[in-house]
Amino acid sequence: ALSLGELMLKRLKEIENDSKIVGEARGKGLMLGVELVKDKETKVPAPEFAKKVRTACHHRGLMIEIGGHYDNVARFLPPLVITEYLAGKGVEIFADSVKEVEGSL
Repeated sequence: ALSLGELMLKRLKEIENDSKIVGEARGKGLMLGVELVKDKETKVPAPEFAKKVRTACHHRGLMIEIGGHYDNVARFLPPLVITEYLAGKGVEIFADSVKEVEGSL
């Protein structure tokens, strides 16, 4: 779980660097979260973006949760037996969903 989580977090950090609505990707092991924000400088929470990303993920076959104090954190909680391939596929679906939401802004 620790090594696979590190691989997933590395890719989520790349998404964070490339995205204008991802404030921070964080986590430990396979419990990971991605904060969605209106502005990367101020880190103003964007629960509406989180909901749109979740919907886009669901349309692509990926189930994620939304949580956090402001309902703006996309949560990844895969089973501990997930394969590296499926974990990578999930992160790529998430990346595509973030791009779709950014494109609609």
